[in-house]
Amino acid sequence: MAESAKLEDMKKIILKVVAIWVTGISWPVDTMADQVVKVSSFGYDPVDSTRFIQKTLDSGARKIVLDKQSGPWVTLPLLVRSNTEFLVEPHVELLAKRGEFKGIRDYLFTLDGVTNVTIRGGEGSTFRMWKSDYQKPPYAKSEWRYTLRIIRSENVHVEGMRFIESGGDGIVIAQSKNVTIRNCLCDRNHRQGISLCSGENVLIENTVMSNTSGTAPQAGIDLEPDTPGEKLVNCTLRNCLSENNQGDGFTVYLNSLNEDSSPVSILFENCRSVGNRNAAAVSGGGGREDRFVKGWIRFRGCTFDSPRFHGISVGASPATAFSVSFADCVISNVSPDNATMSDVCFNAPRIRQGFCDGVDLGNLTIFQPIDRPWFTGGKQAIGPSPTQITGTVRVVKPTGKTETTVLDRAWAEKNLPAIHGGKSLSPRRVFPESGQADVTVIDTARGKAVELSPVAILCKAKVIFFAEAPGRVLFTGRQVIAVPGRPAGQKPLTVTAIKQGGGKGRSWKIPNVRDQSTEFSFDAPARGFYRLQFPDEGTRFYLEKSTVPVAVDATSDEHVIAPIQRKTFSLWFDAPAGDTFSFLCRGDSYYRFSVKVFSPDGKLFADQRIVEDIFLIEREKNATGGLWRVDFDRAEKPNYDWIRVDMGGVPGCFFLSPEKRWQIGNGRD
Repeated sequence: MAESAKLEDMKKIILKVVAIWVTGISWPVDTMADQVVKVSSFGYDPVDSTRFIQKTLDSGARKIVLDKQSGPWVTLPLLVRSNTEFLVEPHVELLAKRGEFKGIRDYLFTLDGVTNVTIRGGEGSTFRMWKSDYQKPPYAKSEWRYTLRIIRSENVHVEGMRFIESGGDGIVIAQSKNVTIRNCLCDRNHRQGISLCSGENVLIENTVMSNTSGTAPQAGIDLEPDTPGEKLVNCTLRNCLSENNQGDGFTVYLNSLNEDSSPVSILFENCRSVGNRNAAAVSGGGGREDRFVKGWIRFRGCTFDSPRFHGISVGASPATAFSVSFADCVISNVSPDNATMSDVCFNAPRIRQGFCDGVDLGNLTIFQPIDRPWFTGGKQAIGPSPTQITGTVRVVKPTGKTETTVLDRAWAEKNLPAIHGGKSLSPRRVFPESGQADVTVIDTARGKAVELSPVAILCKAKVIFFAEAPGRVLFTGRQVIAVPGRPAGQKPLTVTAIKQGGGKGRSWKIPNVRDQSTEFSFDAPARGFYRLQFPDEGTRFYLEKSTVPVAVDATSDEHVIAPIQRKTFSLWFDAPAGDTFSFLCRGDSYYRFSVKVFSPDGKLFADQRIVEDIFLIEREKNATGGLWRVDFDRAEKPNYDWIRVDMGGVPGCFFLSPEKRWQIGNGRD
């Protein structure tokens, strides 16, 4: 027994020696878990304390105190281990080292794959970065330099902290569970105050998200999953303030989820949005026309004050999607200088998506700064009137007069009337449907590059081109930076061969084309159709010249296009004789333009000076086939930019030049 005791004593001595060697201090290893360890016990360097802070975080101590020194704790990126309580004393600042954080994904403080972590502060306890430095050279442009990143973690508690001037978001929560953010401030961040990408059992309480500006979305908080496998389950914001952000106050954007995703459950309770773009914006499927995620989003006792656009904006939420409800909410002082805005906006980001539906406005009170309709929407999607928009809306006019409206099916039929008689459009036709031997190329400048219509392609942009024979195809193009400060995309372009019937064949990569006019080429291995796709990196692409026929590809989906420098531009489409076709376009609820449509004989077929919602023309059993032209220009109202175009009944190929185009089967496919 005596020998055994001596052996145990020797083990303890060895462990203590190891601890001294590893950490440089003499705390016994077997008692570290019970110690309250001050970071200054390891050392302090006013120039760079990274080594001392990280050593403390790696020491195994359960409670770590970032204690007050003569100046801030300057550091490089830090990683936290599980079972750690990180206490930041009042008026103590953890500060990103200036001139560092050059990586586009350099985060100040990261919790990755950990459990049971608490970060707690007091008055003035701060994590801060250098946002203004990151927004200019020599820094590569980025939206991911977060102050606090919580990913793949569980049982996390953050309280009493300030997250200031990040190069991305103040706080990011992704793929995490049982997370509480309480009594915090996220101020002057670059992309969002908080991003909740994916989480389960998340509570954000008594927290302020303010003054976000830099790069879109610039929201106070954005709840936005990245993939269908992510989730937003039992997520609550309570007693939170979102104020003076360049983007929306509260954004819920569920575009990446679908019917196979976990149903969402999101509650905003007693929250305030003040001075943001939209006070509260919910969108469920801007990139799709069906297969929406299920579940619910509820706003309870919230106030939406002084938004620049709308108090409530709900879109991409047809009856088959999740439900949205507002109980005892108040909207006030919406955009007092812009009569085109509204207190509530119902919209459908996709033309064929159907009306926004499944919305209960509860007992909503609106205080209007100017006399105008309290809602907009209803003419942006093809389909019948919504059947599940409910609630009672009490509008207090500037004169003090009160108007009360009960929302029910009769109200919807009157104010959100069926478009196109409630019928669906003719289905899109996959292009091409026949063998390529039937393709006739019409080319008045064969072998030469011609100028293309001055239009930019947006949102996972694609065009189709046809190579008459194997050989080199030449293009000239460039990226268009529409949002100041947004970086040019880095990814390569993709060319994909199109099989008969529209299927995908072999693909090739083309080196990246930046924001200067650049000639690039593709060596077509065979005669046939090819799809050229530009990466969706937040920029637009302007295809300026081509040696082959090229067309905007709306064969399987509508497409978003935009003028170059607000210039007039044209598109051309071929409608074979005998076919029924429909052409439609719209301005995305905010953008407006004028449109003229000319038949193949050059006669003006349709003319609309201001397109605010859907513009639709149909031709049943088109008598004579030929090339139709559509001219787009500015409207009397401003905001000439995004235009959504679609085609039914015939392939949605919108040629960019009448000099180079194709016909299929002698004008028929």
